[in-house]
Amino acid sequence: MEAGDQVPWFIAFLPLVMFSLLAIPYAFGVYYLAKRMGKNKWLWAILTLVPFVNFVFAAYVVFKVIYYVIDALNELKARPA
Repeated sequence: MEAGDQVPWFIAFLPLVMFSLLAIPYAFGVYYLAKRMGKNKWLWAILTLVPFVNFVFAAYVVFKVIYYVIDALNELKARPA
């Protein structure tokens, strides 16, 4: 391999950039979800955009939403009819 055959350095970061661009629509969704749940909407949106952190944060959001729905259903069940 000759010196002129090297791949440009930015090609190595292309998958990271692509995953970050795909995370933007999810950041909007998480922003509005956090707003409805009364959580810090900007923090949730930013954590959705941070590479590698967003995978762990996605699992956190799933469980947080499940608990939020369960709590809301328990409140409805506790109301007198």
